[in-house]
Amino acid sequence: MEIELTCPVCLDLFQRPIVLPCSHNLCTPCARKILEPNGAPKAWAKWVKENRSADYKSHLEPDVKCPTCRRKIPSDPKGVDGLPRNLILENVIERFKEERKTPGQAPEEPLLCQFCEDYSPQKATLMCNECAFLYCGTCFDACHPSKGPLADHTIGPAVAKPQKRQEKSMQCQQHKEEKLALYCFVCKEPVCYLCKEYGTHKGHNMELLEPVFRNAKEELARTLGTLTRKNYHVQKSLQTLEGMCTIAK
Repeated sequence: MEIELTCPVCLDLFQRPIVLPCSHNLCTPCARKILEPNGAPKAWAKWVKENRSADYKSHLEPDVKCPTCRRKIPSDPKGVDGLPRNLILENVIERFKEERKTPGQAPEEPLLCQFCEDYSPQKATLMCNECAFLYCGTCFDACHPSKGPLADHTIGPAVAKPQKRQEKSMQCQQHKEEKLALYCFVCKEPVCYLCKEYGTHKGHNMELLEPVFRNAKEELARTLGTLTRKNYHVQKSLQTLEGMCTIAK
């Protein structure tokens, strides 16, 4: 696509492209140097001279050819200002520049807390590298206690999780060349398509692995959140009881 957006003279993306009478495009700076050579650099003057007839020094009656199709460009007393801007092409180029900044990537969506229980989850600010869950500050304090088995977990800023797992962990153990793609509810294990058609899992109830895994992970996150919140309240109750015992003594 970049070729279609490139000026045939400067070989760069069009800058304020204008439309020639032959329907081809030029950068406004390039067109001005070709159609209005007065004061142009020597290199451009040479290019203009090579593409004009013997009377190329005439400003109002040039015999300039389109760099793309080589058709003559009729003279216009207004010069470049008499040619229309290609606003559609200009907008396409701006979008192309934006997409080129992040090739192959969709616009980033904000990372949201996975433990907020309302319909408007807060923006995630923290991530547990071991749990692989995203937290806002409030839910982190409530759901990821700093004591107990979670105390040694590594906490960092919220980042997008990698979408791909290691290929080795996704290979079927029975059919080494096949990837795990289904989940067998009878045997409670992931399988490949060959297992479904020809192996011991033939005829079993199965679904695609990815949505099953995602639902199980979400359910685990909810269960973990419930348990950690209960643990938090239990710890608070114990602290209250300890305080009351201290006062009673």
